[in-house]
Amino acid sequence: MKSWEQKVSEAQNEVLCSKPNTSEVSPTFISFEYKDVDISVEYKNVDVSIDDELEQLKALMLPPKPQEQTKAQKDSNVLLLEAIHETQEALKTAVINKECIHKNYEQAQEEVKLWNKYAHIALKNNDDNLAIKAVLKKKVQNKIALTLQTQLQQQEAIVAVLKQNLMTLENFKKTLGNDTKL
Repeated sequence: MKSWEQKVSEAQNEVLCSKPNTSEVSPTFISFEYKDVDISVEYKNVDVSIDDELEQLKALMLPPKPQEQTKAQKDSNVLLLEAIHETQEALKTAVINKECIHKNYEQAQEEVKLWNKYAHIALKNNDDNLAIKAVLKKKVQNKIALTLQTQLQQQEAIVAVLKQNLMTLENFKKTLGNDTKL
């Protein structure tokens, strides 16, 4: 009894050793098979891509030339300075947004206090309709204040992250500044 590996091997050998049955192949294929085909064009493109790949490998494997190193350092310095500038701008915007949200939050809290006061006055005057309206407006303003408080906390976190990122970038700039002048 033969193992499956032996059966597969025999089948492969049989396929490889057998001659093609041209009765099952279309005449177009047979005529194409015997024509001379210029494959040099295909190999020219392959050669170019191989040359490109070799150049890329050389660039990765070999240390860069001194003038290329200087250019790369200048490029990285420019990118670092751009990143610092963009982070500073984002931080300014975030601080302005935080102040605006804080102002709106304080106004909403004042509105809550005001409607609470109106509700107490309406209850003292036995005006149930006005008291209900005041309590409803107080609830709405309270929800607005809670939403603004959440936004304020989120904006404070954003400001903290941006400050940390800016400090990291500036420290990195100082580290590079010790190696090369910016």
